[in-house]
Amino acid sequence: MHTDRQFTIRLKRLTLWLGSLVTLAIANLIAPISIILGGDRGFSVAKANDAALNAALGGNWKSTISLHCAQAKASGKWWGKLACRLFNIVMPGHCEDMIQTGDQ
Repeated sequence: MHTDRQFTIRLKRLTLWLGSLVTLAIANLIAPISIILGGDRGFSVAKANDAALNAALGGNWKSTISLHCAQAKASGKWWGKLACRLFNIVMPGHCEDMIQTGDQ
Protein backbone atom coordinates (compact mmCIF):
# COMPACT_ATOMS: atom_id res chain seq x y z
CA MET A 1 0.00 0.00 0.00
CA HIS A 2 1.28 3.44 -0.87
CA THR A 3 1.67 6.03 1.81
CA ASP A 4 0.44 9.60 1.52
CA ARG A 5 4.07 10.73 1.21
CA GLN A 6 4.69 8.45 -1.77
CA PHE A 7 1.52 9.70 -3.41
CA THR A 8 2.56 13.32 -2.85
CA ILE A 9 6.00 12.68 -4.38
CA ARG A 10 4.45 11.02 -7.42
CA LEU A 11 1.93 13.82 -7.81
CA LYS A 12 4.73 16.43 -7.68
CA ARG A 13 6.71 14.52 -10.31
CA LEU A 14 3.67 14.25 -12.54
CA THR A 15 3.07 17.98 -12.18
CA LEU A 16 6.70 18.67 -13.06
CA TRP A 17 6.37 16.44 -16.12
CA LEU A 18 3.24 18.28 -17.26
CA GLY A 19 5.03 21.60 -16.82
CA SER A 20 7.94 20.30 -18.86
CA LEU A 21 5.54 19.50 -21.71
CA VAL A 22 4.53 23.16 -21.81
CA THR A 23 8.14 24.34 -21.86
CA LEU A 24 8.96 21.75 -24.53
CA ALA A 25 6.15 23.06 -26.74
CA ILE A 26 7.33 26.65 -26.34
CA ALA A 27 10.96 25.73 -27.03
CA ASN A 28 9.98 23.83 -30.18
CA LEU A 29 7.96 26.79 -31.42
CA ILE A 30 10.92 29.14 -30.94
CA ALA A 31 13.51 26.77 -32.46
CA PRO A 32 12.56 27.08 -36.16
CA ILE A 33 12.44 30.86 -35.88
CA SER A 34 15.98 30.80 -34.55
CA ILE A 35 17.10 28.50 -37.37
CA ILE A 36 15.51 30.73 -40.02
CA LEU A 37 17.17 33.79 -38.50
CA GLY A 38 20.55 32.02 -38.42
CA GLY A 39 20.81 31.49 -34.66
CA ASP A 40 22.08 28.48 -32.74
CA ARG A 41 19.10 28.06 -30.41
CA GLY A 42 17.26 25.76 -32.80
CA PHE A 43 20.14 23.30 -32.85
CA SER A 44 20.35 23.40 -29.05
CA VAL A 45 16.63 22.63 -28.77
CA ALA A 46 16.94 19.76 -31.25
CA LYS A 47 19.86 18.32 -29.29
CA ALA A 48 17.91 18.67 -26.02
CA ASN A 49 14.95 16.85 -27.58
CA ASP A 50 17.34 14.09 -28.69
CA ALA A 51 18.80 13.78 -25.18
CA ALA A 52 15.31 13.72 -23.64
CA LEU A 53 14.25 10.85 -25.88
CA ASN A 54 17.50 9.05 -25.10
CA ALA A 55 16.73 9.38 -21.37
CA ALA A 56 13.18 8.12 -21.89
CA LEU A 57 14.59 5.06 -23.66
CA GLY A 58 16.95 4.31 -20.76
CA GLY A 59 20.07 6.11 -21.93
CA ASN A 60 22.03 8.89 -20.24
CA TRP A 61 20.08 12.17 -20.23
CA LYS A 62 23.31 14.04 -20.98
CA SER A 63 23.91 12.05 -24.16
CA THR A 64 22.30 11.83 -27.59
CA ILE A 65 20.60 8.82 -29.09
CA SER A 66 23.19 8.62 -31.85
CA LEU A 67 26.06 8.34 -29.35
CA HIS A 68 24.13 5.70 -27.40
CA CYS A 69 23.52 3.74 -30.62
CA ALA A 70 27.13 4.15 -31.75
CA GLN A 71 28.36 2.77 -28.42
CA ALA A 72 25.91 -0.12 -28.69
CA LYS A 73 27.12 -0.84 -32.23
CA ALA A 74 30.75 -0.78 -31.07
CA SER A 75 29.92 -3.35 -28.38
CA GLY A 76 28.20 -5.58 -30.96
CA LYS A 77 24.57 -5.03 -30.00
CA TRP A 78 22.16 -5.74 -32.87
CA TRP A 79 19.97 -2.72 -32.17
CA GLY A 80 22.96 -0.39 -32.27
CA LYS A 81 23.99 -1.81 -35.64
CA LEU A 82 20.45 -1.40 -36.97
CA ALA A 83 20.07 2.15 -35.66
CA CYS A 84 23.42 3.21 -37.13
CA ARG A 85 22.40 1.78 -40.51
CA LEU A 86 19.30 3.96 -40.35
CA PHE A 87 21.35 7.01 -39.33
CA ASN A 88 23.67 6.35 -42.28
CA ILE A 89 20.79 6.75 -44.72
CA VAL A 90 20.34 10.37 -43.65
CA MET A 91 23.84 11.21 -42.35
CA PRO A 92 26.53 8.84 -43.62
CA GLY A 93 29.24 8.19 -41.02
CA HIS A 94 27.30 9.83 -38.18
CA CYS A 95 27.73 6.98 -35.68
CA GLU A 96 31.44 6.77 -36.40
CA ASP A 97 31.73 10.53 -35.89
CA MET A 98 29.95 10.22 -32.53
CA ILE A 99 32.42 7.56 -31.34
CA GLN A 100 35.40 9.66 -32.45
CA THR A 101 34.21 12.88 -30.87
CA GLY A 102 32.30 11.39 -27.93
CA ASP A 103 29.83 14.17 -28.65
CA GLN A 104 27.56 14.83 -25.73
